[in-house]
Amino acid sequence: MARRYDGKMTPVARHPIPKPPLIARWATLVLALALVFSSACKTPLVSSTSADTTSPADSGLSDGSTLDSSSLVDLAATLDAAPFDDRSTPDDVMTLDALAEDAEADDFESDAEMDGLGADLGDVAPDAGDDRFTVYRPGLRHLPLTPRIKARLRTLYLEGLALGNRPHVFAKIGASLEDVPTYFLGCMGTSKMDLADHDALQPSVDFFAQPIDASNPSENSFNRDSLAAISGWTASDALALRYDNNTKSAIEKELETIKPAFAIVAFGGNDMRDYSWRGDDDVLSFLPRFIEVVELLLAHKTIPILRTLKREDGTGRYVERIHHFNAILYMVAQTYELPMMDLYTAIGDIPTAITSADGIHLTSYSNGGVKTCAFTPAALQYGNNIYNLLALESLDRLRRVIVDDEPPLEPPIPLVGDGSNDAPYRIDQPLFGQANDTSLSPYQSIDAYSCGPQKETGPEWTYRLEIPNDANGQSQTGTLTLTIFEKSPIDVDLQLLASTDPESCLARHNYRITQSVTSGSYVFTVDTFENASGVTHPGPFMITVVFRPN
Repeated sequence: MARRYDGKMTPVARHPIPKPPLIARWATLVLALALVFSSACKTPLVSSTSADTTSPADSGLSDGSTLDSSSLVDLAATLDAAPFDDRSTPDDVMTLDALAEDAEADDFESDAEMDGLGADLGDVAPDAGDDRFTVYRPGLRHLPLTPRIKARLRTLYLEGLALGNRPHVFAKIGASLEDVPTYFLGCMGTSKMDLADHDALQPSVDFFAQPIDASNPSENSFNRDSLAAISGWTASDALALRYDNNTKSAIEKELETIKPAFAIVAFGGNDMRDYSWRGDDDVLSFLPRFIEVVELLLAHKTIPILRTLKREDGTGRYVERIHHFNAILYMVAQTYELPMMDLYTAIGDIPTAITSADGIHLTSYSNGGVKTCAFTPAALQYGNNIYNLLALESLDRLRRVIVDDEPPLEPPIPLVGDGSNDAPYRIDQPLFGQANDTSLSPYQSIDAYSCGPQKETGPEWTYRLEIPNDANGQSQTGTLTLTIFEKSPIDVDLQLLASTDPESCLARHNYRITQSVTSGSYVFTVDTFENASGVTHPGPFMITVVFRPN
């Protein structure tokens, strides 16, 4: 079975579950991951291995219960059978059935400017195979605003307006890169701004430079000093109850104060360090907290704009951990169908973008003073300038497509394959994330693998991963890391194979495989484990795939 969580963390306020149509079947997993981290004394993970040390009898499940469309309250009750501590459950959760009914009730056809893209904005049936997924590819400055994603975000935006959200207002939620308006966006619309060849962005500068509130005409979204963007903060810090007699988080207070339609959300850099210092597994610790941030914004009908972590210069472990965190961010953005800007791609290998003082923070262009809103070729050799242009581009895309209701900007990128052993899902990128559900799989063709005695008789999904040659066309060697996230009673495992033949199994594990691989084609499965009582527990899971060349 996959990694089980134990221990307690300080609980934070819980919020209603968001209701995007494609994640109705995944909502239980998402909330369970967040719920689990309301508990302390977290046990560190064992070192990653390619061998599963969990025997069939060690599943930790004492009954044959299965996960159905019960509420999270019912799900929490089933956790009593598993070996972890007591958990509290929010009172305001919706049942999975209610989520599905709400998704079916939404009229996603109303904003259907297909503009030749030919996509269907209707809700996608849970068993729609590869049509359920739009791939978010690394290497793009912005993730696609497809017809379906446009329709969902437009619906969320209009619901927010009905609640009093302001269309011209965005919040800044993050840490040091978002903390100081002098460096992040505060110079937009001032004499220090130089759009250069990007003058098409001027309408968005004018739109978001409007005063947040008429009572304070000098303050706008660009220059506001956000309550929820503080240097050194993690997602947990932003969620901690610290306002109004410790009843509201900084995020809640900022949303209540400015009522934004949009929010730039940037966490991960400090979280990576914070959890590692405490000995916790960083990505497993970060995911539930980041999901909670996203859900909080969606509950307020505010559209989150996610961003990836940028590169860091140096030789420390964090330089590599960034890619694992970015896989998490891609997975969350894809699962919730959210806009995301890829700062890692935008910064690239530009040597002057990262300060040499610490190899972490961004540099700023200076010409008669700091000018981080200058977008000339010379200025775009500096990190803060690159980030400001990227953020303005993202806001411009949302203003045009969501606020002004222009047609979607990009067609969907489908996930090739149907997830069967005959036609595996095809992955041809070094970072990949997906939320899926083995209970939705019609495939049950593999019951055992040559690399372990465990029975995997439940339904499975099969993936084919292509490791390319290097830029010179030569074979390359690197490290492949596969990680799954699931919650009891769901019990699925990972198997890495040289082909679709289960006798070619290279490694298996209950939650993570770390394996040295060379260029070529590999297959992995997420298969449902059969416990000692002969019971299988298929259900929702999340998976990340990271390949890093040596």
